Amino acid sequence: MSTQEKKRTRIYSKAEIKKASSVDIVSYIQAHGSGELEGHGRYLKYHVNGHDSLIIDQKKNYFFHNSIGRGDNILSLLTQYEGYSFQNAVGFLLGEELEAHKGYDESEENKGPYQHAYEAADSTEKVRHYLENIRGIDREIITYLIDNDYLIQDKKYGSAVLNWKQYGLAQEKIVGATSIVTRAKITDSPRKYIGENSEKHYGFNITLGEPKAIYFFEAGIDLLSYWSLHKDLTDCRLVCLEGRKDKTVVKMIQEGYQTFETLPKNGIFYGVDNDPAGQSFYSKCDKQINIKQEVGTDTLIINRALNPYDHQVQQEIFDQVNQAATLHEVDPNLLLTIQKIENNLTDTNKVSNDWKAYGYFAKTPKSHAKEETIDLTDALDTLCKDINEKHVTLESIADLYLENKPSGLEQQLLQSRANELYSMYANDQMEIVHEVSKDWNDFLKEQRSEGLITEHTPLVIQEPVDQVNRRSINQFKYYLTDKKDNIEMKALLVDQYSINPKIVDALYKKGLMRQDIHDRIVFLWNDQGRVTGGQLRGTFQSKEFGKLGYEQKIMDFSAEGYGFNVSLGTPQSIHFFQSPEDLLAYWTLNIDQVKDTILFALSDGQAEHVVDNINNKLQAGHKIQQVTFCVGNNKQALELLDKVAQLKTFNQQTLSLQTELGSDIAFQSERPKIGINWINELIAKKDRDREVNAVKQKQQRTAAPLKVEQHYARS
Repeated sequence: MSTQEKKRTRIYSKAEIKKASSVDIVSYIQAHGSGELEGHGRYLKYHVNGHDSLIIDQKKNYFFHNSIGRGDNILSLLTQYEGYSFQNAVGFLLGEELEAHKGYDESEENKGPYQHAYEAADSTEKVRHYLENIRGIDREIITYLIDNDYLIQDKKYGSAVLNWKQYGLAQEKIVGATSIVTRAKITDSPRKYIGENSEKHYGFNITLGEPKAIYFFEAGIDLLSYWSLHKDLTDCRLVCLEGRKDKTVVKMIQEGYQTFETLPKNGIFYGVDNDPAGQSFYSKCDKQINIKQEVGTDTLIINRALNPYDHQVQQEIFDQVNQAATLHEVDPNLLLTIQKIENNLTDTNKVSNDWKAYGYFAKTPKSHAKEETIDLTDALDTLCKDINEKHVTLESIADLYLENKPSGLEQQLLQSRANELYSMYANDQMEIVHEVSKDWNDFLKEQRSEGLITEHTPLVIQEPVDQVNRRSINQFKYYLTDKKDNIEMKALLVDQYSINPKIVDALYKKGLMRQDIHDRIVFLWNDQGRVTGGQLRGTFQSKEFGKLGYEQKIMDFSAEGYGFNVSLGTPQSIHFFQSPEDLLAYWTLNIDQVKDTILFALSDGQAEHVVDNINNKLQAGHKIQQVTFCVGNNKQALELLDKVAQLKTFNQQTLSLQTELGSDIAFQSERPKIGINWINELIAKKDRDREVNAVKQKQQRTAAPLKVEQHYARS
């Protein structure tokens, strides 16, 4: 069979995806958008498919959906709101002609980012017992999964929760979960539940080394069963489809190409169930998913079926086939081949292929059709008569299905599968059994019952290749070594600057402030629970940093324009400062008054970043109504205020910022009365308080009545 006729599945490179992502959102909407765009200036509002809170930021070429608190680039707009698949979205933006756009499917929409709802119990006893003793999973694999947070025991129900780690890497975030009921008998099928709002077209997965091959399974138990039987697997990715979803197959291959910079050149393996649905799914993928091994070559990556029971035939069906073959003088192996293709040698009407080969045993290709038991004797009689009348042979099996109008490719795939099956049956490579088994867990338990001890084989764990980390090279990571104490931090902030020690202790305990081994204070930048940067402040003066002064530095790969910030209560306002030290000084001066606000230290003097940070907090769900600039009495502060006043979105008359991400936000300023900045203000206030206290004490001593010793003469 020539693979040239197969429709190739397009997998895009990082450069192509980046190019597609850079297409102007507004230009796309004006030319192709299905919704209505309104407004002017930097922020526009886009009404699409019933959503009235999509904001387009023309400067960042970015959109944000207020009501669910998420946003992204034009690719996400097309896939989440315009109804494109990822492949079609990239192809469309690159100007390629792909399958027709199918419109928006609201049922496919995520309702927001995944929120992990499972709390890990202190014990893993139930999970270990269930997986090892009921399902037969290898003990070493179970331990590895627990140690690396792929597997937990749910505290509430005692279920086994498989965490879906992004890219299949232990250190990455959890984007979904599968909860498997552990209160089950060995004869029960695993009952599972998918965590609410888990990532679409994803599933539990593990990456071992460089993924040059990829293995797909319908369920996590099957994946772990196969791995238990093949503990030496390397350079591959194991993926649970959480059902049968061809979109998951394409998404995982595309993600692997983007993340690991490699394609599964050694094969795409489908360890699906040995039932009509599993067989049909594989044939669909084999027909539709055809990827080049390398750019510039026509050689395709091979799709391979992977089920240990594909050769089994049920005794009852085998006997009926042979009876019909004898009665009608037809080759029994040809009958077995045709029935296997149509309904996987079962007694139901479910189709087990995607080539339009049905009509004798399977009556409808519709997956949602009601499953019914067929009259196998009648079906075999009808088939035998047609074989004799049409003179059908192995080489002309497709002639039986011409009325269903299979394509040329479908006929080729059908013929290839027929040749494979017929060869197996004719060479007595089939196994006649009382009941046909289904999946890899069945196979593992069967092998265990025959004496297999997988624990005798060491588990091979390959660390991810260097390419894995390339995607995050420009993301902030905390790279300093902390000191065990914070003596120098307190000496500078509390003793020298008079910062309230309770504030310093609280921020130190929360990890927002640290002291490294070089005695520098580290102010970490918190963004919705994620550290996105930080800045250093030396605790001793030196000429090494120019003039006599303290070392000050923004840490490498910190988020541009962000800064050190602290949220107090339920924030309804933001107080902006020029440095973390000023923030702490102002907080100390107003510790009883500062409530329900965000104290934010800007990392630079750009007015645009002020707006970006306000929008960031609005997007996080804070109802910001007022912004106060608590800047100093210096040149840089005046320049910042002037830049903000010159923004197009700033209303000079009402002194407010006009933004579509919230109501108009009032602006005001509060500046030190005595010092040039808030540190000077705090120190001056402390000095003044000391002087006032000294005067009061002196006055009290002066005003105190003299104690005159009285002597009384004896009378």
